[in-house]
Amino acid sequence: MLENTRHVIFEARTKELRKYGTSVAHSAVFNVILALGDDATPAEIARWLFRKPSTVSDLLGRMEKEGLIRRVGYGPGRSNLVKVQLTDKGLEAHNSTAKLETIHRILAVLSPEERDRLRTSLEKLWYRSLDELGRTHIPLLPGPQTQRPEDSSE
Repeated sequence: MLENTRHVIFEARTKELRKYGTSVAHSAVFNVILALGDDATPAEIARWLFRKPSTVSDLLGRMEKEGLIRRVGYGPGRSNLVKVQLTDKGLEAHNSTAKLETIHRILAVLSPEERDRLRTSLEKLWYRSLDELGRTHIPLLPGPQTQRPEDSSE
C-alpha cells in the first residue's frame, strides 16, 4: 500500500510538472540546492537524493546544458571540488513549480491532526530505514532541519 500510494502521488506530481516543462528529478535537485546553499556539491546532492553519484552527475550535466544550474569551482587549490548553483532560469523553474498544488490537493483529504500524525510516522520510518542502511541521519525533506523523533520502546 505504501509503494502504490507513493507511486500514484509521484505520477500526479509528474503530470503537474509536465505543464511547466520540468520533471520530478529537476524539482528535487532544485530543492536540495536551495536547502544546501553553498554546500551544494554533486556528492551532497547525491547523498540527499539517495542516488548514485554517477546518476546525479549525469542529471546535473543535462540540467547544466538546459541552463538550469551551473557548476563552479571552490577556488585555487580545490580544483577537484565544485559546488552547484541554480541559474536565474533554474530559480525561475523552481519558483514556478514550488507550489506543490497537486500534493496540497491530495493531502487536503487529511485533517491537520492526520497530517501531523502522517509526518511523524513517516519520520519514524525514514530514520529507522536510514539506521537499517547504516546511513547518516539527514532530514526527511530538503529544507529546515527536522528534529529526529525519539525512538520509542514500543
